[in-house]
Amino acid sequence: MSRDSEEFAGHAAALLSSSERSAWLQTSSATCWNTDTGASAHMTSHRNWFQSYSPHRIPIRLANHQIIYSAGLGSVEFHPLIDGKASNPVLFHDVLHVPDLGSNLLSVFHLTRQKGFLCEIQDIHAKFYLRGALQFQAKHTALGLGFMAQALLPHQSGGLASSSLQAASRWPYHSLDCVTRPHM
Repeated sequence: MSRDSEEFAGHAAALLSSSERSAWLQTSSATCWNTDTGASAHMTSHRNWFQSYSPHRIPIRLANHQIIYSAGLGSVEFHPLIDGKASNPVLFHDVLHVPDLGSNLLSVFHLTRQKGFLCEIQDIHAKFYLRGALQFQAKHTALGLGFMAQALLPHQSGGLASSSLQAASRWPYHSLDCVTRPHM
């Protein structure tokens, strides 16, 4: 978390209506984590993904300078897929719950500056290491957006069809259809 009076959401946008939010939650992009160098903190609109949670209201400035507000702060467990195989879960701390946010943001600089991660970007992949061990990776789209592959646990489906961790580990990961599944 930054010490500033507000956080920044990189290039993210807000969901303007409840129907817009309902439609977004039915898409695969609602479950993707976008690696964002412009985000000052990790952020998601999915309250059900949090393992720990406490109320926390601060302003979030979007790319278009619109201000939306967080509702809480907590920890989210991420189940990465590395080369199509399920890997050990990673617990993200200091994740902001931002109900009006139109994407899930993983702050690259929060991980590297405050959590000791090393981010290696090469070609279309960004790999995240902690103490020399690969923890998770992102694949970049033609538009330059990085999305992280994640296995879906049944209780995390959030409106999408659920599947087992074993089945999820066999899903292909394509840069444009973001098979990152919800779990935060």
